[in-house]
Amino acid sequence: GAVILSGCEAKEILHTPNDKTSIKPKRTCGVIASAVDGTRRLLIQAKAVVVACGALWTPILLTKSGLRNPNIGKNLHIHPVMSAWGYFPEDRGEPGRCYEGAIMTAFSKVASNWESSGYGSLLMVPAIHPGAYSILMPWLSGAESKKRMIQYSRTSHIIAITRDKEGGSVCLDKDGRLKVSYKISEHDRESCLTGVEHALKILIASGATEVGTYNNDGETYKVNTTTKSSNDTTSAARSDDATLQQFINKIRSKALKKLNTPLASAHQMGSCRMGSSAESSVVDEQGETWEVEGLFVGDGSVFPTASGVNPMITVQAIAYCTALSALSFLGKTHTHTE
Repeated sequence: GAVILSGCEAKEILHTPNDKTSIKPKRTCGVIASAVDGTRRLLIQAKAVVVACGALWTPILLTKSGLRNPNIGKNLHIHPVMSAWGYFPEDRGEPGRCYEGAIMTAFSKVASNWESSGYGSLLMVPAIHPGAYSILMPWLSGAESKKRMIQYSRTSHIIAITRDKEGGSVCLDKDGRLKVSYKISEHDRESCLTGVEHALKILIASGATEVGTYNNDGETYKVNTTTKSSNDTTSAARSDDATLQQFINKIRSKALKKLNTPLASAHQMGSCRMGSSAESSVVDEQGETWEVEGLFVGDGSVFPTASGVNPMITVQAIAYCTALSALSFLGKTHTHTE
């Protein structure tokens, strides 16, 4: 069976010098944890430990535990996300409300570059909570904000989730607090903007009469419609291509500069990357750290690169394979002990 200790925080992975016959210089022997309310500290003895604190906190725990591999905390990927929105009056587009039905039921790979470099943006349709919508919306005036909130239920969003080619880092600052360093590269900025361009065009083709991003200048593009029919979907709102392209070019020229555009992180990965040597990675192909025998990492931090899609299933597969590796290690340890 298993024992689950809730309300606890792992503070340090314990390890001791390994015997001279082993390849790795150290071996794990347990974990020190503490209750989150500060009432007690725990010592858990173990021959194998699996760390799964996520791409932000796994490298911190490894560093606090005395591991010194220089790759720890490097290669952080975040799947940068830009959003585009479109307003659909009641007589335009499909009937319904933005908060009705299932979420993430459709995506487009038109900007993904799967057939070439593999680095681009996936377009997805999320559900945006009204609180998040009000925060993302740039402040122009009280009247403008009220108008946008009234239009919330008929405002649809498309997000561009970018597979970032360049990475950042995570560490502790001088005061012991989490510090994430990430600057979007020009390549990844271009991927974001290409995704948003396609998102805006898709929204217009679907019948939106006004579209925009959340750039802090609040500029939007109002569609010149050629019909007011609510039944003829083939003659939905059309726009003047030249005017639209001017709007898109303006977005491309100024977005994602000087903190003027909200940029989200869809998924964090890669800060304890898996590889074939300690020179370029933190764990080997079994998910075991190069420094400490019996210490495994079983989360998204072991990704060698950013994934091209939502990493959920890949993380589950990694956790499963890492568990098998840990079991195999424990079997060998048990046999060796006997």
